[in-house]
Amino acid sequence: MSRVAGFVQVVYRAGARSRARSSPLSSCSSSSSSSALLSSVPAAFTSEKVGHHDIDARHFHTSRSTLRKNKRSALARHEAKMEQIEHEKVVEERKAKKQMEAEHKLARKKGMVPKHEEEDEEVDLPTQDDVKDEMMRVVESMLTSFKSIRGSEPSAELFENIMVDAYGTRTPLTGLAQVVVASSNRVVLTPYDPSVANNVRDAVRDAGMSFNPQIEEGEVIVPIPKVSKETREMLSKKIGKMAEENRQRVRNIRRSYQDHIKKCKDAGFSKDETFRCSKDVDSVTEDVLAMLNDEVERKKESIMQV
Repeated sequence: MSRVAGFVQVVYRAGARSRARSSPLSSCSSSSSSSALLSSVPAAFTSEKVGHHDIDARHFHTSRSTLRKNKRSALARHEAKMEQIEHEKVVEERKAKKQMEAEHKLARKKGMVPKHEEEDEEVDLPTQDDVKDEMMRVVESMLTSFKSIRGSEPSAELFENIMVDAYGTRTPLTGLAQVVVASSNRVVLTPYDPSVANNVRDAVRDAGMSFNPQIEEGEVIVPIPKVSKETREMLSKKIGKMAEENRQRVRNIRRSYQDHIKKCKDAGFSKDETFRCSKDVDSVTEDVLAMLNDEVERKKESIMQV
C-alpha cells in the first residue's frame, strides 16, 4: 500500500513540473523575444494611428482647398452674370431713351410737345424765346404745306415737296432737277442726270396737283393749266381749314406752358414771377397768331388773284 502511495506521489510531482514548463506566464517572463514582441505592439499600433491621422489631415486640407476654389469659381460666375444683366439693362434703357427721343422729336416737329415737357429734371419758368420757338415751328410747318398749293401764278415752291424714287431711295425733286418757271403756264424741269428724267416725270404726275408732264430732249416740261374760279375758292377754303388747325396747335402750346407755370408756382416760385411769365406767354401767343393770320391772308390772296 505504501508502495502504491509513493508511486502516485512521484507521478503527481512529474506532472506538476511538466505543467510549469508549459505555462505561458513562465515562457513570457523567461523569453526575451516574447518581451520584445509585446513591447513592439503598442509602437506599431501608435504608428498606424499616426499614419491614419496624417491621411485624414491631408484629406481635410485638400477638401478645404477645393471648397475655396469652388467658392471663388461660383463667385466669379455670379459676378459675370450680374455684369451681363446690368449690361442688358443699360442697353434696354438706351433703346427706350432713343425711342422716346425720336417720339418727342417727331412730336416737336409737328408742334405738339413744348420743349419744357422734355426737361423734367429741373422745374424752371419758360422764357419768351422758348415759347416763341415752339410756336414758330407750327407756323413754319404750315408754310411748308402751303407750298404745294398753287396760286394764280406758278412758282418753284410747288415742286419742293415732291419726292422722286431714284437711285433706290426717295429724294426731293429739287435735289435731282433744276426748276425754272418759263411762263405763267409752263415750268421746265432739267434733271442733273438725264437717266432719271422718267422718274421725275412720274413723280410730278403722281403728286396730286393735276399736272401732266412730258419729256422733251431730256427735260421734263410741265404745262400749268389755268385755275378756275371754283377751284380757287375750294383751295381758299382748304387754306382756311389748315389755318384753323394750326391756330389750335398754337393754343395747345400756350395751354401747356400755362400748366407748367402753375407747377412752377407750386414748386416755390413767387406769385409775381409766375404772373409775369404767364403774361409773357400770352403776349407771345398773340404775336404768333397775328403772324400766322397774315401768312394765311397772303396765301389766300395769291390763290384768288386772277
